[in-house]
Amino acid sequence: MIFLFIDVDPNIASHRLRLLPFQKVISDTGNESQTLIIFKRKFPFFRAVSFLINYFRLLKADFLIASKPATDKKTYRFIKIAKILGKKIIIDMSDNHLLNKNLGEKNTFRLLNILQLADLITVPTVKLRDSLPDKFHFKIHIIEDALDELCLPESSYDENFHKLKVLWFGHAGWAKIRPGPSESLKLFISYMSHPLFKEIHSNNKTLEFYIVSNDAEQVRDYITKAGVTEKIFISSWSIDAMKKNLSECNLVFIPYGNTNDLDTTKSSNRLELAVLARKSVLTNRFFTHWDQTLRDYIYELKDDTTLFDIKRYMASVKENHTDAFKYLGDKQNNIIAGWVRLIDESVRYKM
Repeated sequence: MIFLFIDVDPNIASHRLRLLPFQKVISDTGNESQTLIIFKRKFPFFRAVSFLINYFRLLKADFLIASKPATDKKTYRFIKIAKILGKKIIIDMSDNHLLNKNLGEKNTFRLLNILQLADLITVPTVKLRDSLPDKFHFKIHIIEDALDELCLPESSYDENFHKLKVLWFGHAGWAKIRPGPSESLKLFISYMSHPLFKEIHSNNKTLEFYIVSNDAEQVRDYITKAGVTEKIFISSWSIDAMKKNLSECNLVFIPYGNTNDLDTTKSSNRLELAVLARKSVLTNRFFTHWDQTLRDYIYELKDDTTLFDIKRYMASVKENHTDAFKYLGDKQNNIIAGWVRLIDESVRYKM
């Protein structure tokens, strides 16, 4: 069987965590994986060549797999063509953009049509599945995000209680469908005035904040306008930047919004990457769809959290890393098994 992917890009987290593992399993199970070629040049000639190449690849394929389909007109067009040609459609969703009030009527209509055309839909969390319309639930498979091993540093510095480097990483926002900073980034900035960090300052301990984001310039502008005075180092996102910052920082803080529906349906992949990098990890809340084992490896920052609490937690991290690695390794095996089951069902469905 030939599985044809749209827009596999290791620089996009959902593709590293979902489509790249899917592609590997396809190859390991003796099936064939291909990727559509999208020429980014705007000249009509290149667009025509790109369309013809992709069309002939689609003719030979049995399945078309697309991810992040919320607003992509090219994806929508190829899905419709694939359906006309009798191909089976698999849609992988890492976010439910139907919850986004800024999506717009046309994009909402397009996304609903894509889900209607899909034969199978894959999502990372039960919460995301439940947030989609009930009529799609029968074709949804829940396969969690894989571990983000491409961003994992080769080494990690020892914990240093006298110099805390606090890292936030993720999508900073400012996309057309979600204008402005992300809820997580806004919360990270606001938490800089938390009593814990004030206590660190008052104890003459060095405290530095680090941000790795998709749009460093926008983040800098936002921080300047917000009047932030804390010492912040900002890097543009890349795999190398993630490796460097995960290696050098000793505390990762990923907060989640209380009201943002897109946040509440997300997986815990960023926290898991930080745990895998042997870091102490803070969040401001736990979600019900996170399992208890993961919660045991991260710390929930509360209003009354003190430096003593963090020191005690950071000391326990070293002791529990073997157990954390076993947990994450078992989870990775279960994720791979989930993709294998999906391929088996897809092939039976096709036959």
